Amino acid sequence: VSTFWAERANLAQAAGVWRWNMVLDPGIGFAKNSDHNFEIVQRLDYLNRSPAAAGYRFSNPILFGGSRKRFVRGAFEHQPTREE
Repeated sequence: VSTFWAERANLAQAAGVWRWNMVLDPGIGFAKNSDHNFEIVQRLDYLNRSPAAAGYRFSNPILFGGSRKRFVRGAFEHQPTREE
């Protein structure tokens, strides 16, 4: 995710978008499984504060669109056991 952000941020800057006008979106739920989504959620601060592979250090706001996501519902659904 951080590499993707860095590549896109560099392209946006090259097109004239100021860095402080960018909001980063990790794309929760898009082309990711539940494990990937939870890892992103757990590491949002790391993603925003550490340098990416492309050398871009982020400090931008993060847009987290977690509403109505299947992975959130799945984490809280009761999974009955055979004994129940």
